[in-house]
Amino acid sequence: MASLDSSGIPRCYNCGASRAFEVQLMPALLQNLQLDGTRLSIDVGTVIIFTCTANCDKEKVTPEHMVIQHDADEQLCQKLMRR
Repeated sequence: MASLDSSGIPRCYNCGASRAFEVQLMPALLQNLQLDGTRLSIDVGTVIIFTCTANCDKEKVTPEHMVIQHDADEQLCQKLMRR
């Protein structure tokens, strides 16, 4: 969607280690998610998840860091339609 400045990714909240890219969820996958038979409608361009490079397990919970990028073309289309 857009370049990502990884210097803005915070260090691990538990141990202070840096984070590394783990997975990227693309719109095609997001459109097919279903919970309890209900189709989800998620309007994002991509979801990027970063995880602790030390694989720490302090308190058995290591929060991931998620970056959501919206589709710039979709935002532009919505602005043009409002005119």
